Amino acid sequence: MTRPMLSAPIDLERSERARSRREHLIWWGVPLLLVAVIVPGATLAPDVTALALLGLVGLYASFRWPFVIAFATLIAIVSSSVLELLLGTAGGPIDEVLTVLCVVSSTIRRVWVDRAVVLPPGLLLFAGFFVVGLISSLLKDVPVSIWTQQAFLTLKGLLMAFAFAQLGWGRRSLHALATAGVVFAAFFFVTATLNLVVTEAWVDFTKIRTPATVFGIPALNGPYSQPAALGRITAIIAVGCLCYLLVTRSRVIPGITMAVMTVVSVLTVRVKTLTSMVVVYTLFALRARSTWLFLLVLALGPIAALTVVPVFVDLVSSDVTTYFFGETESARTLLTNGAWHIAQRDFPFGAGFGRYGSFIAATEYSPEYVANGWTRKYGLGDGERWGLFLTDTQWPAFLGETGWLGTILFAGGLLAMMISMVRPIADMEPPLYKWIRWSGIGWLLLITIESIGAPVFTSPPAYPFAFIGAGIVAALRYRVARSGGIVPLSEFPVAGGRIP
Repeated sequence: MTRPMLSAPIDLERSERARSRREHLIWWGVPLLLVAVIVPGATLAPDVTALALLGLVGLYASFRWPFVIAFATLIAIVSSSVLELLLGTAGGPIDEVLTVLCVVSSTIRRVWVDRAVVLPPGLLLFAGFFVVGLISSLLKDVPVSIWTQQAFLTLKGLLMAFAFAQLGWGRRSLHALATAGVVFAAFFFVTATLNLVVTEAWVDFTKIRTPATVFGIPALNGPYSQPAALGRITAIIAVGCLCYLLVTRSRVIPGITMAVMTVVSVLTVRVKTLTSMVVVYTLFALRARSTWLFLLVLALGPIAALTVVPVFVDLVSSDVTTYFFGETESARTLLTNGAWHIAQRDFPFGAGFGRYGSFIAATEYSPEYVANGWTRKYGLGDGERWGLFLTDTQWPAFLGETGWLGTILFAGGLLAMMISMVRPIADMEPPLYKWIRWSGIGWLLLITIESIGAPVFTSPPAYPFAFIGAGIVAALRYRVARSGGIVPLSEFPVAGGRIP
């Protein structure tokens, strides 16, 4: 393999020296400034000063160690249900607070150090989606407290992509991301095993509403309150491991992790997850033209044809009937038809953020639901446990809240992200660069397929992975561009072919 050039232009060297000086100014200047402000402030307004100090220390820590905050935010999102289970209501807002801190600190850091902001692909289209939702909210007199909350919840994934685009991603940080996936895989394997071995005790511990069974098969929920959440996140890890296998020479750990996470995903017995995994696995197998992958499919094909395939076909046909050909009185059909009605009534806008198919629309019980006469309809009502299906949508929520214009803009933003990840980052692309690019494509495909019947772009634990792949790729493109198109030699594998 031809190695990239090591020499750099003189202006690049000067730029790096100036960048280093600005970094060191923060490392030493900010603590001194804090001392200069806090010492007199503590005597004048101790309460306000203590809060200000806490906020500034958090901001400085995230500025000083950006990847620590970024990974902590991602871990908090993936573990949000676990945090709520352990901490109660206090664990709910942790991921949202960290998301805001991550966006603010990473943006300030990028502007200060590089005098630039890296824009993830599709940002203008997503901004247009927000503007359309804002106009819809103002036209429908949606209270500010409602539309702002829902707008933030809807765009949290994009905010994560923006924050990740501001970070200095490279071989070490990408390897840390892959390692974090393996660690989480071990955690999910342990919890899924406990779920399978001591089912009744585990159901009581996780407070799952109704233990799910499909054709007599118990569906695993792991540490979450729903099997769907476990299925999505383990499918994401499995696809990441598949991409790692295809672009590097590492085989044992990613291979075992992929196999275990695939089995756990299958045992959640979620039709949308199984369908998305089949599609993504097939596309990557065809793209990679891998001999070992072909032999694996050839060996397991007959077994799957006799066992998994018949059950899978029954599940898919059942869900297709429910979603698209069900009775007009089913909750999902009513939600879809209601979104069409609002989109036609308020063309090209919608009912506004927090008014249809979204989390806030359910908790505040939207007037749109009252107008439709759903108050006492099971699955869509406003009584306790009556509105279980109010958020069982994704695209009807976009259509109902932002109309046709907003929905098209959101879909366009996703398409722009996909296109950006299809293109190589550099002429000579390091394996880990290709890994995150392929993983981002796989994650976005997984979640987009699941979005047909679930609010996966806005609900944890999987929603960030629809967006962060594109954000990391944007950061890597910026890094390569700053270097004049040169990829540092340190970004490539060592002589033995393995990525350390």
